[in-house]
Amino acid sequence: MKKIVLKQFTHQEGKYRVHLGNGTTHSFSSKRKLVAFLNQTNKFLTTQLFEVHGIYMAVWQEYQRSWFYFGWEDNKQYTLHYLDQRKCEESLQGCEQAFVMAWKRHDWANGTHSAFMHMEVAIDCCKEVVGILLHLHRKRSSTVEIYRLNALLKQLVLASSTLSAYGQLDLTHNISYSVANTKLLSAKL
Repeated sequence: MKKIVLKQFTHQEGKYRVHLGNGTTHSFSSKRKLVAFLNQTNKFLTTQLFEVHGIYMAVWQEYQRSWFYFGWEDNKQYTLHYLDQRKCEESLQGCEQAFVMAWKRHDWANGTHSAFMHMEVAIDCCKEVVGILLHLHRKRSSTVEIYRLNALLKQLVLASSTLSAYGQLDLTHNISYSVANTKLLSAKL
């Protein structure tokens, strides 16, 4: 099974530190606490990878449903629809590449940054496709598709805010960084 396993940390002045890709830095007095935090972070990132990949599959499916609407009536419309179709295809390919990079580079020296960064890239690529499809369906007044795409957009925004908010609570309060707690906290933000 593909999963993200971060192992990178620094040890200076008796403290163990982890710098995550969402901009947070965490210090620990013992290696046991550091390993526990890394294990929780690995579970969180692997879960996020699965969730974002699931959203990507739904976005891909919406693109395939809309593929037939990228036709044209005259040369000007052909150019606009063709460019939108190419942007969607490139963004979907970029999303696939971001998943591969998040998974392959998690154990590199900068893996703690790479995992977060590439998942954000995947989210942004999906948002771009959803934006193009929303524009297309608003022109067509396709209410059902607009609702489905807005639901996907909300899921993408939540996934992005969850990644950004991870680990930003004060560790001195012994708060568990379980995936469920992180989702609840990011939903309240």
